[in-house]
Amino acid sequence: MERRPRRSRKRNARDWRMTRMQVGVIGLGKMGSGMVRALLEAGHTVTVYDVSGSAVDRIVEMGAIPEDSSAEVGAAAEVVLMSLPSPQEVFDAVGGESGLLSLPTRNLVIVDTSTVDPATTRRLATDAAATGVAYLDAPVLGRPDACGEWTLPVGGERSAFEAARPVLETIASRIYHVGEAGTGNAIKLLNSLMFGAINVATAEMFAAAALIGVSPRTLYEIISESRAATMSPLFRELGEKILDRDFSPVFTVELLCKDNSLAMKMIEEAGGSLVLGNTIRSLNSLVRSAGYGDEDTGAITKLYEKLLNVSISAEAGHLNTSVKRAGSGKAP
Repeated sequence: MERRPRRSRKRNARDWRMTRMQVGVIGLGKMGSGMVRALLEAGHTVTVYDVSGSAVDRIVEMGAIPEDSSAEVGAAAEVVLMSLPSPQEVFDAVGGESGLLSLPTRNLVIVDTSTVDPATTRRLATDAAATGVAYLDAPVLGRPDACGEWTLPVGGERSAFEAARPVLETIASRIYHVGEAGTGNAIKLLNSLMFGAINVATAEMFAAAALIGVSPRTLYEIISESRAATMSPLFRELGEKILDRDFSPVFTVELLCKDNSLAMKMIEEAGGSLVLGNTIRSLNSLVRSAGYGDEDTGAITKLYEKLLNVSISAEAGHLNTSVKRAGSGKAP
């Protein structure tokens, strides 16, 4: 495994900006849009495709070149980045009727930054190799607005990794070649299980604090300002949103359900079972079934409020802020 050192955004002379490439991007959501912006700023030529015409129109305004299909993006590019919501969309973009492999270009490198299972990647990597196309899985560890500072665990052939390096270094500051195809996916899915655990633990702890009469805001501020090992950037971010009752999506319950289900399927196919993983999957499914699938993952708080019959204050107070109990007139 190779670790790429953290790079400053201020670069000069002989660096990755000196290598201009023809790059394609398929999938223009939050992650894909961020990649296009970074690639254009670095001087790469970028062709794009998305099933949503309005998404394409927004990106074209940045200076990207639109194409009518994934196949045409691949025909115009040296490296194609995909950022898609699920394995099915990835299959369609690669092996579909108008997919990348329908007009294969030798020496093309496909880089899937989506969160999918290792089995999907291994199958598509085999199909791509049969047509002379290289395939890498490079799922993103990082928030959409942190493009350029992302971490990428990359699975696939070393030669393809090196060929795609100038593109990968445009969107990430830490790049690891972690082994064969699918290994990057495995690391991302395990990280998603950790995300799910921290998300559940944060909501459960706040609800428990309200139950016993301790201010969740007090608890949050003390832990956030401490040097306790339990403090993490994710806890700090989630906690603030939960206490402010801000469930606007940074990462939705629906996506977390998808990622955690893929992770558990991976473990089960390897002959294992995870107690905590199964619990997290069940809790997230309950939150989605309650109608909160399109909200931020912190919406699991609403489930705990119902289970424990408490309500966490929506006011962003300071130390000693009181907590209202359910039935006090404060809406959950």
